[in-house]
Amino acid sequence: MNTPNAKTASAVSSHLKTIETNLTQVMQGKQPCMEYDGYASCPLVVSTNRVSVQIE
Repeated sequence: MNTPNAKTASAVSSHLKTIETNLTQVMQGKQPCMEYDGYASCPLVVSTNRVSVQIE
């Protein structure tokens, strides 16, 4: 995915679960069993001095 909301920490964290499972499967000589579901989130900045809200 090449969209900005797919490059957030939330999206990366979700994708790492897939990578970890698939890498473990391959290291055990098995076929990868999981696919990335395309999860993404978009931070919504409400002001310059406040924490943003995550939109999922």
